[in-house]
Amino acid sequence: MLPVGLLTGLKLMGMAPTARLEIITLAPVAWQFNRTSAVTRIQDTLSATYADDAGQMSFSVTAGTYVGPSIPIPAYSLNLGINFVAKPFSRDFSVRSVLVTFGKDTQPSLIHLMETYISFENLTLRALSVGGEQAGVLLLGNNSQGGVGCQFSAAAYWYISTPNNVTSQRQVDFEITYFNGTAYKRTIQPFDLTLLGVETD
Repeated sequence: MLPVGLLTGLKLMGMAPTARLEIITLAPVAWQFNRTSAVTRIQDTLSATYADDAGQMSFSVTAGTYVGPSIPIPAYSLNLGINFVAKPFSRDFSVRSVLVTFGKDTQPSLIHLMETYISFENLTLRALSVGGEQAGVLLLGNNSQGGVGCQFSAAAYWYISTPNNVTSQRQVDFEITYFNGTAYKRTIQPFDLTLLGVETD
């Protein structure tokens, strides 16, 4: 287990490509849900895709079921599914690192990454911060050869301790560094999640 701040440190220590690095920040994908006191099966999947001549990267966040407080968890909760897939278009394409972070909420809440539901292919887990106000996971690409895709998926719970009339917001960021045959690129895809407070009688 590592504090989420160290994930950023690891990203910068010894992993920054020595070649020219182009950073591409994509438009955020926004999602809103009106908070409710009832159990609500949402199942909304938010998706984004980025591609160039070398390969394609697909990102998704699924908002699952929203649940009210109960024993032993005295908080509202929303389960989240996280997924990333990289597909090569050329034999030179290779993913160097995958960093997924859950930013701090605007209100008191906790995030918890479920270790047993983390899976990946053609990647190596380097650092993991499973929970607290923030969370994150860092994976390194297996760069023995180019032209190989990779994927990562995880499940998380967002625990909200505020009443239903309070709005909570949290950002999930995917940050992918890859080589396209001629240059290194870093693609950042944000997802902005908002649980809208609803006035109660």
